[in-house]
Parts: sequence; structure tokens; C-alpha cells
Amino acid sequence: MRQSISMRYCLSVMCLWLLLTSIALAQSETAPATLSAPAQTPVTNGGSLTPLTSEDHVLRVGDELILHISSLPELPSSYIVRVDGYFFHPLVGEIKASGRTLGDLRAELHKKLAKELRKPEFRLGIKQVAKHQVAVLGEAQRQGAFEVGLGSTVLDVIAQAGGLTEKADRETAVLLRGNQRLEVGLRPDTGGGLTEVRSGDVLYILSGAPVSVAGEVTKPGVYSVSRTVGTPQQAILAAGGAKEEASLSRVRLIRATEPEPILLDLRANPETAIPDKARQIQDGDIIVVPARQAVILGAVSEPGPIPLRGGETLIDVLPAKVSKDSDVNKILVVRASDVRAQRDKKEEYNLKNYFEKGDASAAVAINDGDIIYVPARSEGSGIFGRGFNILSLISLARLFF
Repeated sequence: MRQSISMRYCLSVMCLWLLLTSIALAQSETAPATLSAPAQTPVTNGGSLTPLTSEDHVLRVGDELILHISSLPELPSSYIVRVDGYFFHPLVGEIKASGRTLGDLRAELHKKLAKELRKPEFRLGIKQVAKHQVAVLGEAQRQGAFEVGLGSTVLDVIAQAGGLTEKADRETAVLLRGNQRLEVGLRPDTGGGLTEVRSGDVLYILSGAPVSVAGEVTKPGVYSVSRTVGTPQQAILAAGGAKEEASLSRVRLIRATEPEPILLDLRANPETAIPDKARQIQDGDIIVVPARQAVILGAVSEPGPIPLRGGETLIDVLPAKVSKDSDVNKILVVRASDVRAQRDKKEEYNLKNYFEKGDASAAVAINDGDIIYVPARSEGSGIFGRGFNILSLISLARLFF
């Protein structure tokens, strides 16, 4: 009795299993074929993962694909795009991959697999993207071809090449891409260097223009400045910047093609203060940054330039220079702006009350580039004598600036 109950139980279980199996088969026969298209496929790129969609990567030689067919798990799943742009699949043969996106490739694989399988279900993705081959020429520490990963930028390639030489143009480089010649910026602080490179690109690092920087800068010497966007200000920055005592209102640019130095006022807006011919650096330019100073001329003990540190007044700089021949009743001051413009203009100050009574009303500011002239007591004496004039004074003062 127990044996017959056990037998009937086993038959019931078997019938239930057969029923469930037949339902599952029926559903699979009517279900449509589906393509697995993940929204993002992890792409190995030098040890890091970069999200990559089927729409933003065009397959190329060396890319490694993952193709897994659900009903044929025993087939190989990894395929590398060959030099001819194809890969071989044991079931459907040669497949063109280079130049296509994953979406394009999925569509073709579905058509081919549908001819061989009743249920052409599969998954397609990218296992690893081929490295970019980019050549670097010019003023790089190492020249040659370098492998860089997907999404690499111009700055990444320069890093692979060991950086730039001292002679390099650090502002602009040239990227050769097929028949295109692209100028790319290199300064990260202005968004430069972030142009993405492609396989086959040639990055040419330009040489800069050699410029000598002298005077009141941190590190006087010869520096390489961009030929395309280099300015006098950038040359001074390359030399470590101007010292505290430097005069940026009287910077001189000496150029072999110019008959005399070009005077630059680098304190103001260069669009209006710097002559057009001086805004772009040229090979062999010399930039001289002078110290801040004024010039004292006339009947004084030691005529010539005096250094300024800032905040000096007429009664700070003059008393030590006057002599028994000095006429302090009519001190002349010619301002730097009038010196630059060669204007016949002057200011007059009487220091007699200062010397006799300590009156400091003549304590006017003396600024960089000003000229102070002290006349002599006796008429007809002094540097200019009876023929004194402001323009002659300015011409003489230029010897010291």
C-alpha cells in the first residue's frame, strides 16, 4: 500500500515538471529575438575605466570586442579587430568592424545570426580600446611615436614625451591631422592643451623666439617666448617677473630693425599703451627693465639719477643735493608724462621757506621718470645758462633713463 502511494506521488511530480517545461518552450518559441545593448560599456584605458556608449566611439584596428551568443556559450567571446578592419566569427564568418559604432555592428550581427539561429540573442561590447599612436616632433624632450589611451589630450602626449625643452614655444603647438594643420594652445590656465588627440596625429612643438631680458627682473637672461602670441610682459614673466624697485612705465624694447629703443609703459592697458609693432615679440629682441628713479640736474652737488623706492617727495630727495650755488627759490619739476610726450611744461616750487622755516608745503610727490632742475644763483651760470629751455632739459635727462 505504501509502495503504490509512493509511486503515484512520483508520477504526479513528473507530470507537473513536464507541464511546466512545455509552457516554457511554448513561450520561448513565440518570444521575439532581442539584442542586448547596455547603455554603457566599461572600456579599459591604461588601468582606468572610461564610460563609453555605442554612439561616441567608432571602432578601429586593435579594438577588442566581447561577443557572447546566449545559445552558444561554448564559442569564443573575445575578438580583436584586425589590421584589415575585420574580425572572424566561427558561425557567421568575416565581419567588418572598423569605422562602425557598436550600434551599427549589432544590427549587422543580428541579420547574420538570424540566418543561422532561431533565437539570435547575443551581447556585444568593448573589452578594450586600442591605444592611440601619436608622433611628437620639435622641441620635446623625447621625439618619436607614443601610445596614449582613449580621451588623451595634447598635454597627455607632451607628458609622454617628457615635457618641453627650454627652447620650446610654451603657448602654441601645431597638430597635424591628415591634411589639416591645427594650432592648439598649451596653457592649462586658459583651457589650452585639452584638445583630444587621435590615432595618427602628429604633434609638432614649435621653438620660441629667443629674447634677452635684463635689468630689474628676478632672473636676467635669454628666454624662449612664443612666436605667435608672445608679448613683452610674457618675456618679463619668463625672467621671474619684475623686482619691487622696477619701473614698468619705462621698459625699453631694443630691436635690430628699429633705429632706437621702443619705450613701453607696461602698467597700463597694452591695447592702448604699447605700440602695435611692440606687442608681438620677435627673434633677438632685448627687453630692459630699469629701476625706478628720478633725475636731478642743474646747480647741485651731484647731478644725475636718484633711486626711488616709492612715496618720496621733493623735500626728501633734494636737500642733500643743493649747494651754495643752488637757487632754491625756483625749483623746476618736469613730470614723467611730459618727458615721454616731449611737452614744454613744468611745475615751479620755492624751497626757501622750507630751508629757513621748515615749511613743508613744497613736499610734492616725486615719481618715477620725473626731472628736477635746480637753477644757479648767478644769472648765466648753470648747465644751460641763458639758453635754458624745458625741451633741452628733457633731451639731457634722456641720457639717464
